[in-house]
Amino acid sequence: MPREDVEALARSLRLLPDGACEIINAWGLAALGEAVIDGEDPIRVLDPARMQLDIPEHAA
Repeated sequence: MPREDVEALARSLRLLPDGACEIINAWGLAALGEAVIDGEDPIRVLDPARMQLDIPEHAA
């Protein structure tokens, strides 16, 4: 997802984009044993996490 879209989504939820990414990855490490998202632009869901969470590739 382009960083611009992530920033817009975060703003709509009154979150800071980088903080939201850190929290998501902290959850991923605790729940899945690995980070969930990576990248600066675009930001993407990592394949192992995407598969564990059953997220279609085109949605990641």
